[in-house]
Amino acid sequence: MSQAVTLRLDDTITGAIQDLINVLHGPPPTYPPHITLTLGRKTPDIEDARARLARVAAHTDALSLSVSGFGIFPDGHGWLWLAPVTTPSLLALQAEVAEIIGLDSLDPHYHPGAWQPHITIERGATPIPDALSPLMHAWKGSLHGFAVRLEIVRFPPVTVVAGLPLRP
Repeated sequence: MSQAVTLRLDDTITGAIQDLINVLHGPPPTYPPHITLTLGRKTPDIEDARARLARVAAHTDALSLSVSGFGIFPDGHGWLWLAPVTTPSLLALQAEVAEIIGLDSLDPHYHPGAWQPHITIERGATPIPDALSPLMHAWKGSLHGFAVRLEIVRFPPVTVVAGLPLRP
């Protein structure tokens, strides 16, 4: 079983992202649009992590978020993703969450300094050339909204263990 800490997005930007996902005609996502801050296979003490992450959420304002473009992870899957603007606030939050979860528990791609913020919109079910064309036609420019909640998620299947709202 894997575990992640995600950054959930407000309804406005989530709706705009879902519209882009819908034009790709792939399988529906099993979890709403989000930014994964940490991902790992080892499970730290969940109650300790929940308590520490609740303190982080309680002192962190909702993050202003802009999505400026899209990209592809060319790892054989051809996953298509949206690119949020990488701000100091987003990097600091990811580093703080990674420290709480523990670097030894994380996939190396989720270590601070290696992490690439992204919002996955297609997981390789549609060939990339077939997915890029409708995405490019549907893309109207930057998307704007807020990241509003941390969630601790286990999968498979996707189960939200904790939802921790950021300050409004």
